[in-house]
Amino acid sequence: MVLADFDSYRKAQQYITECYEDKLKWAKMSLNNIAGAGIFSADRAVTEYADNIWHLR
Repeated sequence: MVLADFDSYRKAQQYITECYEDKLKWAKMSLNNIAGAGIFSADRAVTEYADNIWHLR
């Protein structure tokens, strides 16, 4: 079972290495990742949990 996904893991690692070595490509991918992450606020998250999950006032 451990080796069942090894080939896809190896291919992903190879792709990551190729991307990292291309500094411009890596920078673009990093920026796109950051831009697509959206807004995260710990205060907002706790408030949503309190309201929607824990049903606290």
